[in-house]
Amino acid sequence: MLCFVKGNYPFGSAPLGQFFFLNILIIIIIDKIHFSIYIHTHNVYGNKITFLYYLIGVIEMRKCLFSLLFFVVTVYFALSPSFASAATNDSGEGKFISPESVGNGVAVLTIFASSDASGSSFSTDGHAWITVSNTSSSNITVGKFAGVAPGKLVSLGTWGNKSEHTGLWYNLEALFVSQGAYNNRVSLSIDLNASQLSSINSVIANSDTWSLTNNCASFATKVWNTVAAVKLSGSTPTSLRDDIKKKFGYVTNLSFSSSYAVYYANGTGAPIRSKVY
Repeated sequence: MLCFVKGNYPFGSAPLGQFFFLNILIIIIIDKIHFSIYIHTHNVYGNKITFLYYLIGVIEMRKCLFSLLFFVVTVYFALSPSFASAATNDSGEGKFISPESVGNGVAVLTIFASSDASGSSFSTDGHAWITVSNTSSSNITVGKFAGVAPGKLVSLGTWGNKSEHTGLWYNLEALFVSQGAYNNRVSLSIDLNASQLSSINSVIANSDTWSLTNNCASFATKVWNTVAAVKLSGSTPTSLRDDIKKKFGYVTNLSFSSSYAVYYANGTGAPIRSKVY
């Protein structure tokens, strides 16, 4: 099932229906013009040649009209970002959703990147992370964080500068956002089914690590690309931010919060409650 992101169409929210309405309207106008010419030539040249002119003219004009409008509509859909995004996702896997709504899956995955750097995408400034929101009616597990209730959210990101733990953290970004951090963040969201949630959980469970070449942006991108139809790239928060902004449907400063305390990962074991945050 295709799911289009909300957007503005050149002729409204139903371009195909309006295309056919426009087509019929123009044909009526063309017929009116031809009829006027028919009346004029009838008075000058008589019935036979006038009827022949009218018949040939209508047929040729309609052929030209249909060819022109078909070309216009083809170009319209080829250049339409919402159609292009949906066309890459005809399997229904990882469909885009509008940020303020949820789809029919069990969870929503959102990838965030925040950076104050401008110009070079090689800057290591900023941070990147993901959130997973439970949109089902039952508790879910995110990574190794069990018992995420319906309507609740968990943030996940890797860190290399926290004395308590180097690697994966749960809900640390949610805490920092609640304190006013990352006000220039950009994000993309997709709806997840149960199978996709299981897939990213496998990746998350094996991502309790951090290095300069396997950093927060690498982690967030790896999780996203595991299930998303529209792939992202970025070896730093800045380059990931820039790539997200190239995609249709990205959001600036999407708000979120978590009801859970901050934990850090314990390898493939149960997360440990932070004593610092």
